[in-house]
Amino acid sequence: MKISVATVLDHLSRDTRHQLVKNIKHNTFFTGFRLAIKDISNIDKDYAYVLPYDMYPQINDSHDKYKSFFFIFTSTQELQEIDIKACRINALFIPGTEQIELYNDLLDFSSRLNDWNERLNIALVENQSIQILVNLSRDIFTNPFIIFDPGFNVLAYTDNPAKDDEGYFMIVDRGYTPPQILAEIMQLSSSHHNFAVKAFVGKGKLKSPYVKSIFPVRLGNIIVATLCMHYTVQDISQGTIDLLNHFTKKLSAWFKKSSPDNVALNHVYTDYEQLFTYILNHTIDENDIDHIANLINIPVQATFRVFVISLPSSPMRKFILNRVAERMPMLKSIIYEQCVMLVSMFSSKYRKESEFTDSVYDSLNRMLMELSCTCGSSRPFYRICDLRNAYVQASKASDIGSRIRNLKNPRYLLHNTPKTNIYEYDDLYLYHMIECTSREVTLESLCTPQLLNLLEYDEKNGSDNYKVLFTYLETSKKTAETANILHMHRNNVNYRIKRIEELFDLNLDDANLCLKLQFSFRVLDLI
Repeated sequence: MKISVATVLDHLSRDTRHQLVKNIKHNTFFTGFRLAIKDISNIDKDYAYVLPYDMYPQINDSHDKYKSFFFIFTSTQELQEIDIKACRINALFIPGTEQIELYNDLLDFSSRLNDWNERLNIALVENQSIQILVNLSRDIFTNPFIIFDPGFNVLAYTDNPAKDDEGYFMIVDRGYTPPQILAEIMQLSSSHHNFAVKAFVGKGKLKSPYVKSIFPVRLGNIIVATLCMHYTVQDISQGTIDLLNHFTKKLSAWFKKSSPDNVALNHVYTDYEQLFTYILNHTIDENDIDHIANLINIPVQATFRVFVISLPSSPMRKFILNRVAERMPMLKSIIYEQCVMLVSMFSSKYRKESEFTDSVYDSLNRMLMELSCTCGSSRPFYRICDLRNAYVQASKASDIGSRIRNLKNPRYLLHNTPKTNIYEYDDLYLYHMIECTSREVTLESLCTPQLLNLLEYDEKNGSDNYKVLFTYLETSKKTAETANILHMHRNNVNYRIKRIEELFDLNLDDANLCLKLQFSFRVLDLI
């Protein structure tokens, strides 16, 4: 493992016995330490050398030969004031310290870092969790930290937080970055709201080997890295940044190997993706959501509607996402879980809402029919903070609509023109209610007994009383409309309805009974 001069300096600075006099280049890296007392003829620039102060004049005079090396000079005596301007080599002076004692201390430090690196590599080979990687790193970093994914959800954290740091506990308890912190980072990072994964492009290669040059923003104790965000309680030194850079490379290997489907390394998150994912994953205060939305120019109050296209295939999800971006730029689209979620937003003063909605439905339906896909649509909602409820509505509409689409159900004979591939939650919400209720009781127990008897009678006698009664109730008991749908004479409809009432002891003038029957029809759709 390569060790930086800045990391060594951090280690030595923590020991109060050491008084440091520096003339160093922080970006110098080496693999270990060596001890020399008098002779350095076989010097190797891959190592840092611990030397007695007596050798300093000789080496400084030959600075052209040793300018790419790093030296640590020690003396048991207090040194006279060193003229740093006259020092032409990369050097650190530590007075009042035994050379052997310091060398052994640095060997232990180097051994600890190499052992950490080896254990990280073993954990990667064994496909250990990201929390294991963090646990292995706890004692290397003096301050605690938290690892976030690009959506700012907590992936792992050290269990040694500073007791007085409220922000740390707030993040760990909630499982995500507090909105006020995220909002402030977004504000500072200007248009670079996608900074969490911005450094990963193409096949996931780093733009720069140095984490410091990748950070788009530093906010107090918060450092943003390539794959993740390290939230630390203490200030960050250059030595810590060098260690974080090494650790981030290990995280990069873990992400590529362990969870390619969960975190898209080559995907750049947009501002509204972060906001939508944030709302969907967490319970957040409305004021915090409003603040973030305002920062990224998403209207807080408008007429919103969510469309969900459920697709098990990841390539197909990406294809539809790109197709929507090309054809319907008025929709905000993201991939969430195993579906494509589309959000329409209407807040114009110069166009009728119905015109906008019809345009969205028409364009979306044409695309769905071309691709042989279906989607669910939520009810309209008027505050962006209600996005989670709308997503559930659209998902349920997509799921239930797809399941009952091919059923030989008269209800869908009523709505077969014009054909649409968009299932409205308003048409299907009763099915959603039935599904929720079925978690506590059986579906059969929710049905009206008379309807179960009617269904059994039809199966035995080959009659269609079920279809006639359903159509009659769905048309609000309008005889002429029922006759038109069933291709019957209206007098025949009247006769059939009266006959059904007599056979199954029904009084269709009872509004409450009619409601129970209509509910039971939908229950039977799901059995």
